[in-house]
Amino acid sequence: MRSAVKPRRVRALGAGTALALCAVLVAGCGLVEESSPVAKAVDKVVEKTPEEKLIEAAPTASTEPHEYQITHVGAPTTDANFSGRVNGPGKAYDLHVKSTDAEVGTMAVGFLVVDRKAWVRVSISKAESLGLPDIPDKWLLLDRTKVAKASDLPLEWESEDYDPAGTERLVKAVKSAVETAPGTYSGTLDLVASGIVDLVDEAEMTELGAEAKNLPFTATVTGGRLTEFALQVPAAGSTKAFTYQVKYSGYGSPKPVTTPTAAEATDAPEFIYEMFDGE
Repeated sequence: MRSAVKPRRVRALGAGTALALCAVLVAGCGLVEESSPVAKAVDKVVEKTPEEKLIEAAPTASTEPHEYQITHVGAPTTDANFSGRVNGPGKAYDLHVKSTDAEVGTMAVGFLVVDRKAWVRVSISKAESLGLPDIPDKWLLLDRTKVAKASDLPLEWESEDYDPAGTERLVKAVKSAVETAPGTYSGTLDLVASGIVDLVDEAEMTELGAEAKNLPFTATVTGGRLTEFALQVPAAGSTKAFTYQVKYSGYGSPKPVTTPTAAEATDAPEFIYEMFDGE
């Protein structure tokens, strides 16, 4: 999860706001015709491009709490799907993933991060047959001194965690976009420029070549917030084509992401760190 640099447009925005305000005040007194040069200039200033609308609608660090769902439609079963909640202003999120494997059965993993503390929750249907120790059915508090450097375990809130799906970086890499209907968009983006390296592996990126810089996408904006985003990733090598789909909901209203109570949590046992050592 990584952050993106916000564009600097202070001078342009300041001028546009002043012009719009002046026109509103004058028009309110009936002094400006709708077809006048001033009115047309105001319309031109305040009208945003589809690309700008998408950037404004994407989640940022200040976006109110919301829910997200990430699905790899048509991808191999090894590509897990995720869901969770994010509270950027409160520096908290949770993430849940469930996958099925012939060897381990159904495995469900959840991560919970609140500021500088992190917990993990694990459930494996075939844990007993695999000879694994009993896994407490609670949130397991992680001790950063026991986490290996190569571990996949989160330890604390990081500046990029407000955007688990990476949609802000994806929309900032849009090359062209059209608004086909109010709040409905389509276009192409440059996956390489987005800096998102986890969507396809290095070999697949090489196989895609120049095509990776012109991937088609669709998006839906509701009430000024991004609610759906879908990126079509073509087949590369032995990997078939799939759609990276992200859905957002519950802006401002999901169940809060909070620190687990004493009854809901316990310290993570040693074998949990071994499971996620990343080696």
